[in-house]
Amino acid sequence: MRVEDSTNDQEQTQPHTENLNSKSHVWDHFKVLDDKVHAECQICQKKGKNVVYKFHGTTSNMIYHLDAEHEITKSNPKGYVRMLSV
Repeated sequence: MRVEDSTNDQEQTQPHTENLNSKSHVWDHFKVLDDKVHAECQICQKKGKNVVYKFHGTTSNMIYHLDAEHEITKSNPKGYVRMLSV
């Protein structure tokens, strides 16, 4: 399992219990795990990859992941369809 965390170990983590779906487009593609501190990319999970991010009240790393890996942004929620030349 790959866990991404951009915070240092001295920060305290707070459980995330509020309705996360209403706050950011990332929650359309990430699932909060049972520990309420980690979230897993559902697109990667469907491809057999286990990409998990630790979050501390910010979704920046998950937004970056969606853009860099899946070309998904708030204004382009389905990503880009790439045309392959034959």
